[in-house]
Amino acid sequence: LAASLATIKSTSDGDKTVIRPPTMSAAASLALTVVQGIVPQLLRTHTLAALENGPFALWVHFANEALEFDRQVSSLVQKWSRVVGGGDANLCLHSLSVVYEREEWSSRWHEAERLEAIRRVDQLMLDAGAWDHMDDSSWLDELEGEFCPPKCAARLVSIMRASALRGLESSSTSAHQLS
Repeated sequence: LAASLATIKSTSDGDKTVIRPPTMSAAASLALTVVQGIVPQLLRTHTLAALENGPFALWVHFANEALEFDRQVSSLVQKWSRVVGGGDANLCLHSLSVVYEREEWSSRWHEAERLEAIRRVDQLMLDAGAWDHMDDSSWLDELEGEFCPPKCAARLVSIMRASALRGLESSSTSAHQLS
């Protein structure tokens, strides 16, 4: 595939020169360097400055968008690496690391994440059918009829797992920022 992307240029004397696209290490590294320089500055001056005293829901939304942006950039880098070959396909962006530059930003974001998890658990527990027994027979088979957890049990585990994974993502971002 990489060879098919090469451009063939004819010279005046009939010889052909093959011009290959830039390698991963040159083009993608340059693009990532530019993005890594621009994105944090935009986040500092525009996004986080506006969020400083904003509602907690906007902090959660910001974190979701920052993590998704990082995933998309990483995916593009990996695709580029597969097409042209070479270079570091694991280059990535850590947009959330900017949050750790100021204590008030990181405190506000962590409080927003905590309140969002509490809101989701409260909503789950207050649902009318939350405490009904699960219809899933796999629980009964596994526990031999001794205990049938309520429907909200699996969802609660899912919320806690998602919160823990999100915490790990932010921890790796924080560790990246400290290095």
